[in-house]
Amino acid sequence: MTREGQTENHDVVVIGDSTDDGEGVRVLRSRPGRLDIGEVRPVKEGQNIAHSELVRLKPWEETPAVADVEVLYSPTKEADQEHCDATRQGPPRVSTESYRRTWEIIFGSGSSPDDGVVN
Repeated sequence: MTREGQTENHDVVVIGDSTDDGEGVRVLRSRPGRLDIGEVRPVKEGQNIAHSELVRLKPWEETPAVADVEVLYSPTKEADQEHCDATRQGPPRVSTESYRRTWEIIFGSGSSPDDGVVN
């Protein structure tokens, strides 16, 4: 589905039915090399969007059920990693230079000293 002036780098959605909860709509998205199905929902303040794209839809005048997609935010691998670290159980894993020096003092490098002292 293309229209005049549209480039090969198209990104469009066909808007379908409402979601079961009525808060969004189901879409079929076409972009270069991909065809995806998904849902579009309004953004809510305070809601985490770390694993989602934030998009703006621009409906076509001639066919309102079809819209161009403008990506405002797309998660990166770094953002995914930060989210995973934030949801991990237990204390944070921080390796500062001071921590590393103390580790070497306590556990050493694996070689025993030659001073003959046991402890």
